[in-house]
Amino acid sequence: MKNVIIKNLNIIFLLIILSLPIMIKAADGDTLKMRTIEFAQTKYGKYIFPPKSERFEKILMNYKLRCPCGGWDYIANVFVEHYYAPSFRFNYRTQDTARFMLDTSWIFTARLDSGNLVIDTIANPPVWIKFYNDSDNPTLATDSMIAWQEYYTFTFDAQGNKTDSSLVPADSILYLSKKRVYFSDSVTITDRYEIMRYITPYGNGLSLGTGFNWVIDISDFEPLLHDTVFINAPNGQEALELTFDFIKGVPSRDVVRLEKIYDVFANYNKNFELRVPPKQVQLTNDDKMARLKFIQTGHAMNEYDGCAEFCRKQAFVRINDVQRYDNFIWRDDCGRNPVIQPYGTWNLKRSNWCPGAEVRYYNYELTSYITPGETATIDYDMEYYDAPIVGNGYVNPEWRITGYVITYSNPNFSNDAALVDIISPNNNPFYNRFNPIVNSAVIIIRNTGGNPLTSLDINYGIINGNNASFHWTGNLLISDTAIVTLPNFDWGDLSNPNRKFYAEVSNPNGVIDEYSLNNRTETTFNDVPTYYNDLIIEYKTNKYAKDQYNYTLRKLDGSFTHFRDNMEDYTLYRDTFNLEDGEYEFIFRNVEGYGINHWFVRDNWGWGAGYVNFINRGKTIPFSGEFGTEIFHQFRVAPKPGILVSTDSLKFGNVKVNESKLLSFDIYPVNGKGIEISRIQIIFGNNKGYYLASTDPPLGDTPVQIDSGSKMTVTVEFKPPKVGALITSLNIMNNDEINLQYTVKLTGFGTDPNSVEDNEDNNLILDISQNPISTNAEIKFGNDDYTSSKVRLVLYNSIGQIIKVLYDGMLDNVHNLNLSADGIESGIYYLTLMMDGKAITKPVVVVK
Repeated sequence: MKNVIIKNLNIIFLLIILSLPIMIKAADGDTLKMRTIEFAQTKYGKYIFPPKSERFEKILMNYKLRCPCGGWDYIANVFVEHYYAPSFRFNYRTQDTARFMLDTSWIFTARLDSGNLVIDTIANPPVWIKFYNDSDNPTLATDSMIAWQEYYTFTFDAQGNKTDSSLVPADSILYLSKKRVYFSDSVTITDRYEIMRYITPYGNGLSLGTGFNWVIDISDFEPLLHDTVFINAPNGQEALELTFDFIKGVPSRDVVRLEKIYDVFANYNKNFELRVPPKQVQLTNDDKMARLKFIQTGHAMNEYDGCAEFCRKQAFVRINDVQRYDNFIWRDDCGRNPVIQPYGTWNLKRSNWCPGAEVRYYNYELTSYITPGETATIDYDMEYYDAPIVGNGYVNPEWRITGYVITYSNPNFSNDAALVDIISPNNNPFYNRFNPIVNSAVIIIRNTGGNPLTSLDINYGIINGNNASFHWTGNLLISDTAIVTLPNFDWGDLSNPNRKFYAEVSNPNGVIDEYSLNNRTETTFNDVPTYYNDLIIEYKTNKYAKDQYNYTLRKLDGSFTHFRDNMEDYTLYRDTFNLEDGEYEFIFRNVEGYGINHWFVRDNWGWGAGYVNFINRGKTIPFSGEFGTEIFHQFRVAPKPGILVSTDSLKFGNVKVNESKLLSFDIYPVNGKGIEISRIQIIFGNNKGYYLASTDPPLGDTPVQIDSGSKMTVTVEFKPPKVGALITSLNIMNNDEINLQYTVKLTGFGTDPNSVEDNEDNNLILDISQNPISTNAEIKFGNDDYTSSKVRLVLYNSIGQIIKVLYDGMLDNVHNLNLSADGIESGIYYLTLMMDGKAITKPVVVVK
């Protein structure tokens, strides 16, 4: 499968040249991407879309916004506009029917003059009728005429009051006919089809980076998206990029036609039904299946109950006078919006909308309740509401409703299922509230066959890695979807940054899937963070903590769960855990949806500011206090890369000026995670006379990974440029989170080259057969002049505590003994030999 991209589609001639061969080459499963609106362009235009002869499995619209963003939550839309030339205009207006007369019409009034009744007549002003009958120039008037509107005559009593009336009927009637045109001017009629509604985010302080994308399935609007298409996407706040994805192939069922039945702003009161009356839809014999598609949101607010923005009200759908559906017009997941906004009440539940989110469609399947070729009556209603308008500045609540009847062919498949999307794992920002994960993947499936979908096999896992399978059972009718949580599996090694997850469906209802091109989806994903075993959950509550907050920390294998609630107001908590290695999930909840530091309740209701942090091995990991409904955080507890260095200092002793001395030390990984060395730097090395002589293995511009069982040997040259003490530091940059910059102290003393003093007067011998030590090592120690002396050999830890006294007595030669690592933990130790007032110390590294 491949993507074919066309941009700047308003360049019509270029598009015609480009699009035709693309249509020929595109195969089933390929995606044709049609870029219409660009960030820097106006948000409307004329575009050439694929021809009607092309068939598509589905059509997706990418609604991508970029800041600068406006401060308020406004309604934005995407419309497809059709333009028509009228057959006539009546007084410069377009209307379906015009009734008029060719003779003058009159206005009758009565008055008393000296007690006598006088009836006056005044001629009505004429109206202009213009006709448009030029097929080549359909909005150029070809004729006109003057006419008069029909009128009433009246009977008056002696006092001049009207007592009766009589209509003088029109003698002529015009019925409007329309011709589709592909331009817009002051004469054309505009018919708008809303294919998407969006509510802009509160933009103060908001950043959408390079753009945040919402993907909407608009396949039901396929009849509007062919050939010449006029797109209008009013949004006065954010920069918009609009791209259409046409996925070649066979749809679940072909769209036959689309009929708009509602496009209203309806005040929400006892007269709602007058604004949204029943509609009759004449079905054709080709309309084998059908469904209603509604875009509905509530706006304005009555202080009495928050309607219609903040009230949960029920809708009813009646088909042929029988109620078939009821549904609450409500959205309760605003607190999980992936676009967390630093301003505004973005997190509050609303009537099917959230600031910074797409408006979801309501779909009602009609197929079981209609008959092809007959008329169906559609009656849409809301629960009765007649509340008084209360509060200064509050206005009438209203519903903004767009409703369509979509008709289809019979299903193209009997048994077919589609993998719609992978919610997690997925690094798509749209799913950031559910990622990253380390256990059960979550997917969306759809029944795309005519038979109810009752079972399905799902294979999933890491591409070129571990995988698993799951047998799903349920009951989905055609076009229905289900969110499926898959059983956990062994994710294996996730160190590859290009890792991908896949899920694939097969065997719907236990038979061969009839259309395989919609079966599989792949995602890239981020791994969860890894923490050390010692974890502190630190959180400070604000007001009403007991009513709002709770959290759960659990190990995903079910062996450990910790739940905390009943928190006190304005209290700092530090819950300390020593966690076993494994995978964990942390969920911190606010049941009211206000997070723990939401600006509105903090500044306006005096709740104060709270926070939630992890503290791990001294490092603070903060969570946003503007989290709305919950913090979802999965993580792993496991060994992490750690650095072990054979010494924390190199002591060069006395070295004559301009002469050199080399000393070395070793770098080891603490555990099986290895350690990555990215850079070694000597501070003011040239000035102090210290130089990095070599590393083994060599360290260049690319970091070096040292795996378990290996080491890096670092050799430093000291060539003092002057007499005196010379001290500096060597820094080792690495990926040990606790010790990202490990420092080795470098000390030496430059001596006068003309001095007769020997640089070395220590003839002690201390050798270790292997270093680091995992089991045991042979120690060789003594004095090379073989004189009998008091000798003490001691192993110290890094803070100077004695671990073992290996030898304490007289010695007159070089001696060997075995040093066992039993009972000694991994780490750096120091072996010190003391003899005749002299001492020598060497580091010992124990790695197990």
